[in-house]
Amino acid sequence: PGWQLPSKLVRDARHAAPANDAECPLGKLDFAAYRLDHLASGEPPKRQFLLEPLMPLGVVGLLFGEGGLGKSMEALALAILVARAAKGNLPLGLILNGPLGGAVPQSAGGASIFLTLEDDKAEVHRRTLAIDAAGARDGAPCFVIPALDLHGFDPALIATGAGRLAVLTDFAETGLDELLGNVSRSSGLPVRLLILDPAGDFLDADENDASPVKKLMRLLREKATAHGCTILLLGHVAKGGGGTSMRGSS
Repeated sequence: PGWQLPSKLVRDARHAAPANDAECPLGKLDFAAYRLDHLASGEPPKRQFLLEPLMPLGVVGLLFGEGGLGKSMEALALAILVARAAKGNLPLGLILNGPLGGAVPQSAGGASIFLTLEDDKAEVHRRTLAIDAAGARDGAPCFVIPALDLHGFDPALIATGAGRLAVLTDFAETGLDELLGNVSRSSGLPVRLLILDPAGDFLDADENDASPVKKLMRLLREKATAHGCTILLLGHVAKGGGGTSMRGSS
């Protein structure tokens, strides 16, 4: 409630190279703050985890595997735990007992968003009851958005423009920030986890072309850092262990 995704996303190529140094962010830096003895003075900040010890907070991660292994179920269970961790005094965190394993510390608790391009509301309902029959999710700020029910919504974050140049869509430039910001305001909590499923459908480009995939990863790393949330991409691999299907995703 209180927000909606853009219904029409117009692709453009506004991200041209800066015409001169004055337009480049590097030209405006206070370089004294970036001198290494200043940048790395004192004790380093402690690494924070969303799912300890596997998944740091505020980074981009990939969860890839063959179809039918339960990636979406595992990711949904994680989203529920992150939201539940924001509800009460849980000094030892909440344990994820599935294939990933690990603990969600209370410090990582917050709102979670699962944007699924594969499942409709009915399937989300069935999966949720299979994971959480006891209703531990009640009151937790876990938001699942079945994009199949959003008519006209184009989920592409990267598109192929003129000359096969990979460009950002409007959803990438403004829509993703609006989604994260509006959920945070609606819940009164920071968004700690954003799940995008399946990864390939957020590209209007060839998944085996490293150029658009790298641009997607750079975009998501910037958003993860700016919002302090972990972004988890779910994806498929070929049966028989054919490797990830997004070249350049590292």
